[in-house]
Amino acid sequence: MSGDYEPLLLVHGLTYSSHEFNVDYKDYSLAKYFARRNYDVWLLDIAGYGQSQEVEDGFMPNSDYAAEDIAAAAKFILGKSKAESLDVLGWS
Repeated sequence: MSGDYEPLLLVHGLTYSSHEFNVDYKDYSLAKYFARRNYDVWLLDIAGYGQSQEVEDGFMPNSDYAAEDIAAAAKFILGKSKAESLDVLGWS
């Protein structure tokens, strides 16, 4: 992990994208808020949403896809940061 920053994964629900965490209107970005408070902020777009790839089987993502994506993202972040744990914040 670099410096004293704790990893934080922000996860959107199945009706939007990670953009909701970084709406850059005045000073209202939640991602920037946490970054200024010593978090290494990661934004996740669930498969089929935002800037992610489309789901290969053509079906709309559901909570099963989301759980797999979140687990894969958490594993990746922990590997990159060398942290033992990470915080996850999400809503739907």
